[in-house]
Amino acid sequence: MLRSDIDATAIAFSRSFLSRYKGLPYRDSRYEGGPQKIPGRVLCAYYDLSGEGVAYHDSDPQNHGSGELNPADGTYLNEFRIHEGVDTSYTKFNRKPDPVDDNPSTRLFLLKTCSMLAGPNPASGSASL
Repeated sequence: MLRSDIDATAIAFSRSFLSRYKGLPYRDSRYEGGPQKIPGRVLCAYYDLSGEGVAYHDSDPQNHGSGELNPADGTYLNEFRIHEGVDTSYTKFNRKPDPVDDNPSTRLFLLKTCSMLAGPNPASGSASL
């Protein structure tokens, strides 16, 4: 198979996937920024909304970070995305805490909607991280 055939196949797959993808950019009471910007800092814990099988896949439905590692005490960071299967936690160093995917595994995928800002024609798309 020629390189140009592979490129054409990849482009066709991407267009097909994006036309069917139903995920929505993450937002909550503290983060309302919409799609994260590339180039820029992309937080994996802000994976798209829409749940298991659409925005993410995890091999078990329990969030082992929020509510388990970080006890459910009513605080934003300890209960961040507590009812979703992705194991989220937060950095606990002497700086502003950021939500993170605390337990990455080979059986987890995340989909994020990002705004691509590089080049003369900004675009939006999803990236599997």
